[in-house]
Amino acid sequence: MRYVLLFTLLVMAGCTDSEENASMNLRKGDEFMAKGEYEIAEYYYDKVPEESVLFKTVERRRKEMEKSAPKPVAEKGKSTVQQRQGVFILKESHVLQLGKMPIHTITVQNATSKRLNVMELEFIYRNEMGVEVQKMTTMVNASMDAGEEKELDKIAPGMLNQKFSTVSVVIKRTMLF
Repeated sequence: MRYVLLFTLLVMAGCTDSEENASMNLRKGDEFMAKGEYEIAEYYYDKVPEESVLFKTVERRRKEMEKSAPKPVAEKGKSTVQQRQGVFILKESHVLQLGKMPIHTITVQNATSKRLNVMELEFIYRNEMGVEVQKMTTMVNASMDAGEEKELDKIAPGMLNQKFSTVSVVIKRTMLF
């Protein structure tokens, strides 16, 4: 009976983070947040228990990240932010036509002080294992004023040779005036 109680106490002690660990995780999260590495910062913030006196600080940091971080590109399994010269892709969705032609819709934010006329986009398609199966590049007429957010639809970079499960969109070039 004594060993069962001792074992239970050891397991419970191992499951809770001390204030010292909470402080260390908050500090590491802050370091990564300052570098703009928000996913890693979130990993460390998640390690601060709700019972900690530092948890309210973590909640404030998350709100700060939400305001300052660009929205991630939508992929089925993974999120990444794509940006070039102050132009951000906030969201991506697609449908397949004829089973082989993806038709994309993206939401773009022009956070520059110039007009965005054209951008070159690269679509990277990956299978369930995360292995790249195909890349396609296309030019898109954006016609966006400075500071504008716009949904661009009916972007068809071409036909796919293989099935894919996720897609990333990368801004290769922008033409700002």
